[in-house]
Amino acid sequence: MMMTSLSYREQKSGVLPPWLWFWLAIYILGLPAVVDRFKKNLLILFTGIDSPNLPPLDRQLGRPYTVVELLLDLTLTLGVLLVFLPRIRTVFLQRKYGLTEPQFLSPEQTLPETSQTLQAVSQFLRAYAPSVTLTYNANGQVMRDRAFVYPIGYRRTGIALSGRLLTLWNTDQQAAEAILLHEIEHYRHGDMFVIGAGSFLETIIKRWFLLIVIFNLVPLTLGFLIRTITSIQELLAIGADPWSILVYNIQLFFILYIPSMLLEFLVSFFWTTALFTNVVMAIWCAEINADRFVIDTTQSTQVLEKAMAQHAVSTTWWRWLWSGIHHPPPALRRWLAQRSQSTGGLVLLLLLFPAAAFIKLIFLCGWALSFFLTFLYTGTSVGYIVGTLGNDIVYFLEALVPVWLVMAVLMALWPVLTRYWERIFTHTASRPVQASYRAYLSSTGFITVICIVGLVLTLLPQPAEPSDFKPTIPHNTANTANGHFKIGDNVTIGNLWKITVTSVEAHSKNLGMQASAGHEFLVINVSLTNISTQTSTLMTSPQFTLTDLQNVSYHDTLITVPPPPAVAQNGNVPAGATVQGPLTYKEIPMSVSQFTLSFKTDWKNYDPSQVTVWDITVPSNDTATATSVPTPTASANNYPVLQKSYTGTLVNTTDNSNTSANATLSSIEQDQQGGFRGYMTIQLPLAGSGPCTGTVSNNRTIQFTVTPSDGSGYASIVFTGIIYADGSMSGTYILPGTSQQGTWQLKPA
Repeated sequence: MMMTSLSYREQKSGVLPPWLWFWLAIYILGLPAVVDRFKKNLLILFTGIDSPNLPPLDRQLGRPYTVVELLLDLTLTLGVLLVFLPRIRTVFLQRKYGLTEPQFLSPEQTLPETSQTLQAVSQFLRAYAPSVTLTYNANGQVMRDRAFVYPIGYRRTGIALSGRLLTLWNTDQQAAEAILLHEIEHYRHGDMFVIGAGSFLETIIKRWFLLIVIFNLVPLTLGFLIRTITSIQELLAIGADPWSILVYNIQLFFILYIPSMLLEFLVSFFWTTALFTNVVMAIWCAEINADRFVIDTTQSTQVLEKAMAQHAVSTTWWRWLWSGIHHPPPALRRWLAQRSQSTGGLVLLLLLFPAAAFIKLIFLCGWALSFFLTFLYTGTSVGYIVGTLGNDIVYFLEALVPVWLVMAVLMALWPVLTRYWERIFTHTASRPVQASYRAYLSSTGFITVICIVGLVLTLLPQPAEPSDFKPTIPHNTANTANGHFKIGDNVTIGNLWKITVTSVEAHSKNLGMQASAGHEFLVINVSLTNISTQTSTLMTSPQFTLTDLQNVSYHDTLITVPPPPAVAQNGNVPAGATVQGPLTYKEIPMSVSQFTLSFKTDWKNYDPSQVTVWDITVPSNDTATATSVPTPTASANNYPVLQKSYTGTLVNTTDNSNTSANATLSSIEQDQQGGFRGYMTIQLPLAGSGPCTGTVSNNRTIQFTVTPSDGSGYASIVFTGIIYADGSMSGTYILPGTSQQGTWQLKPA
């Protein structure tokens, strides 16, 4: 047998437990929570359950964090599942690099010198890993690494060699042997099933920063451009001064978009780093464990230095962050490898993976602070932020206890278990760990102390909420049956605000922008006085909510003259100051006239018992004036007169399905009080035909209920809408007790 520069030694075992497999087991156990989070984010992204009235484009462009979280959960879970399908990697790598066993190489593929070198390398591998299959990069495709191990199915392992490794063998055999020993330890530890060449999981971790940029910054930037262009078009349409438009959008960019984009990016960045911290640290431990095996086998740190010098090293920290984070920095590898021979150094090495929990905690705190920075801008106290973070840290430490108990047991038993673990992959016996057992006991003791702290925390009373978590706000209610206020009431809310809803108007246009058919703008004029002793923050959209009696919420627009109170005051109202202005809500159905306006003083910590509510009724004369259409034919009591029959269409808008069907409303009989009855026929693919009863009002609204008799199983269908001057009518419908809803339009037959 050809001699190598390293004499054969009885096999030694890796000093570190298989943290990669430990992380994999914990992740699989937590898959139900991942699936729940995935389903929740899918619902938010595609159905908009958190803000149903936003346009679809705004919903999707406004949720880059949701997209990043969805993508990471999907790809990370897919990477974990592919670990258990190693044959896919085998086929991929063999085809990409033309990996071929030496005995199957044709004379055209190898020179005589190459064959001799392959034989020498094969003899070296048989001495340290006799069951590994040697393959060679025969097609000339450049391999990133000089050598790598990879799974061949479930029971076999291959080691792929490149031409560069053979060249290094002939010029610096010790460095080449150290590279091979490093890969051999990955094989003995079972690392090649989880990471390595062709691993989808490692590819995700390698490109994590790129994923954040693509799926976070790109949607945010695109959303900013679309909203800016739309705003400019709307302002130009009403004849606004171009210079004023430019100044307005520049202010909006620096005051709103830049801070929000930065915070969105930080949220995604810290969430991703927290998600990947444990697995990245497990990979680092696998690499450092392989380095330690090289030192133990060669009895030299210089040989490892030679091997590490052969790898391309990222010259800057951002290049390493961009694509090299899946491997520990070379300086850290050298430092740990040189010190791991001592007991203290080995303790540090053993605690590297457990320390990932505290690194993850730091990233989670950054993730939480990214949210709280927004709240700090809107008035949340620093004491509240610190108190809440403190409580969350306590909960995190409590959750660590079960995992760390298992970790402590594994750490204490690893010097004995290692030989049995490596036998799973090598099919041969190895020696127990030849290292200081005191280091393992010390590491186990440290982990046990952390577990005891966590157990003590679970036995203590639950952490108290920060003192200003929910401010005590004396809540006033009106002396009415439902406790609501009415237009014109002066409402004092504790020692914070005095608010008056002064008037309500309905308009078909807002600054030249026409409402869509059957809809209008609702303008609610309010006056707010800060009666506290300090400047208060006013946020119109989150604090004021307009809801109709069907619990449908409506969104306001900031493009009004005069501007809303919050915009007029830049969100900050000094003590004693009064601000007033319109709350303008868009796309209000003309068929709806009853609303409630709610004001939340502490909108960040929502408490239904501390909400002030006004009843809002749209004046019928304002609504009629806003429509600018003549009143339809009316009876003696000013009720619109219905025709005997109507034809039209229904559109089911549930889940954006937009399924349409023809419909007729016939056999109509109307009385003198605005009541009527008839029969609704709904054609396939929709259903629900049956008799109906309803009413029309002198403000041109119509409401009727169909009781299906066609066997569809529906209890009732409620239609609301408006009657136009030409006798046609349109509106919306719902199926009470279900999520079914849609729109309808009918015209005289």
